[in-house]
Amino acid sequence: VLKTPVSLDMLGRIFNGSGKPIDNGPPILPEAYLDISVKSLAGSSINPSERTYPEEMIQTGISTIDVMNSIARGQKIPLFSAAGLPHNEIAAQICRQAGLVKRLEKSDNLLEVSAAREEVPGRRGYPGYMYTDLATIYERAGRIEGRKGSITQIPILTMPNDGIC
Repeated sequence: VLKTPVSLDMLGRIFNGSGKPIDNGPPILPEAYLDISVKSLAGSSINPSERTYPEEMIQTGISTIDVMNSIARGQKIPLFSAAGLPHNEIAAQICRQAGLVKRLEKSDNLLEVSAAREEVPGRRGYPGYMYTDLATIYERAGRIEGRKGSITQIPILTMPNDGIC
């Protein structure tokens, strides 16, 4: 079981992928240790019968997206891109308009954690369970009836050697 120390002293601090502070602040004294193993982080997917129909649109400020391929809160919609294209700028614009809460680079985080745990790497150095973990994250997108908030996912998909056809 992989555990990490947690404390209120962590609020507002900057950490690396291993959970170590990198902001030259005072040492953090742990108040508790939380399980951060893959199964505990996976969370649970949303029961399809509890999902609400995505109706609240996100106005991105990009007319071609707003008119031709509208994005609703609680939706999963991929952004396909290639090297040299402004996919980060487009994602930043969408997030500014939508009110971004969290940006997640899960694949790179999994790579760093699995290397620290000395796990045998899979394709391109990523852990073999990366696709399973990503699927559990994608299943959490949506809106739940009777609850506030939503999770909208706009994964940016790039291909090695720009092989998008």
